[in-house]
Amino acid sequence: MLRYEGEICPMIQKRLENSKKDADNWTPMWSGDLNQSIFSVSNGMDQYVVNLKDKKCACRRWELSGIPCVHAICCLWFNNIKPEDVVAHWYRKTTFVDCYNNIILPNNGPKLWPSIQGMPIQPPYVRRAPGRPKKARRKANDEPNPKKMKKATVTVTCGKCDGVGQNKRSCKGKTAADRLIPKGGNKSNTSMRQPDTETVTAAQPGASGSQ
Repeated sequence: MLRYEGEICPMIQKRLENSKKDADNWTPMWSGDLNQSIFSVSNGMDQYVVNLKDKKCACRRWELSGIPCVHAICCLWFNNIKPEDVVAHWYRKTTFVDCYNNIILPNNGPKLWPSIQGMPIQPPYVRRAPGRPKKARRKANDEPNPKKMKKATVTVTCGKCDGVGQNKRSCKGKTAADRLIPKGGNKSNTSMRQPDTETVTAAQPGASGSQ
């Protein structure tokens, strides 16, 4: 660990890098506060509120783990702040080194231990649990399941106006064809078909007698 050059512990840094990749899909929108800390982060129909000053997000992952979530990371990038700077101090290399900085005094072997009067203390009896023993390790609460596929984020597109985030039933805008009409133009005039010049000539009186 002393040779490690990063500021954050390796496993935490790996989780942070994975969150950075997912943060590219989210769009932050500043609320306009003076501290520039309250944001609304959206991705399609999903939306979360992030408070950088209080280190809180509506998904609560930042509060529970101490590691900024994908919603907070895109807001930190908006303010030109490195996500590593807001990671909790207990995940830093300096904290890890300080935990093992103290001296651990050695102990003598069992032959030099003082003898006591009475029955020797035996370890408790371990009873085998019912059922088949588990072989898989216990995973952390926030560790993703590699066998479970992630839910694909589908962007809803309106078939009437080609807008994003709504469907044809809830659409209240103009259709794609109506938006092509110039300003001041009439929809009925543009859709009316112009008559053929040959048809107009044939309909005039005396056109057949002159030939």
